[in-house]
Amino acid sequence: MPTNQELEELSNLELEVYAGRIELAETPQYRKLEALFEVPVSMKVIAPPEVCEPHLYRIARALEGRHSTFAELRQKTNEALFNKQGNILGWNILSVLASGVYVGEMEDIRNYRNNSSQILYPTRGLGTKVAEINFLEN
Repeated sequence: MPTNQELEELSNLELEVYAGRIELAETPQYRKLEALFEVPVSMKVIAPPEVCEPHLYRIARALEGRHSTFAELRQKTNEALFNKQGNILGWNILSVLASGVYVGEMEDIRNYRNNSSQILYPTRGLGTKVAEINFLEN
């Protein structure tokens, strides 16, 4: 399994691809990230409730535990967000990355980390890691 540092690097890579640097999706590193989508994971909330909007925290708490794949955790998170927010701009403000679950839309997290003032969907706790993700042996 990847180290924490490798997971951070893969998460940053995914944020760059999401923000439009499509050429990075052709790298060996990105293929490592893609392979992780089929790996079982467990997720545990590590932040206190006050770090983000209450509905985001409830979604994270509801998804704690084991998931058959990383892709399943991401899908369930997106479904919960969509069901709560509806099809409005900024509905996906809880991002599941290889290094954890973070508050904010992916491009906003990238911009926040890069000290950019260009934040499309401001939310309380932007960029905060709400939950740990552990990749499990198959």
